[in-house]
Amino acid sequence: KLYGMDMVLGEATAQQAKDLAVLELDVVRVKGKTQPARVFALLGDEEVARSAPFQQLRAHHQELLQACRAHDWPGARELVEACLAWDTPRTRLRTLYRLYRARIEALATSSLTADWQGLSTELSK
Repeated sequence: KLYGMDMVLGEATAQQAKDLAVLELDVVRVKGKTQPARVFALLGDEEVARSAPFQQLRAHHQELLQACRAHDWPGARELVEACLAWDTPRTRLRTLYRLYRARIEALATSSLTADWQGLSTELSK
């Protein structure tokens, strides 16, 4: 619900689904766990994964995550808007990128340590 995606996968499952259209969503800290975990969205099958639009979205999305992790807030803002161009009734990316937009605005005005790992969320078990 938080990300607006039908299918959210853990890292191990996402690695098993390398041929599918998968995007990294977030780095989460689960209450009671010491190590953060990456979570992913499943957006489609092998055909979608091979499509030019998905390949372009994945490239922009990865750039967005890298910009956030590098604290490049102006770049991240631009990339959020670029990624929103791929929002369709099928991909339903609007919720995800609105969440990112809000986080970027909040993080841009906060003090982060050098070891900050990305757009993290604390989730309950």
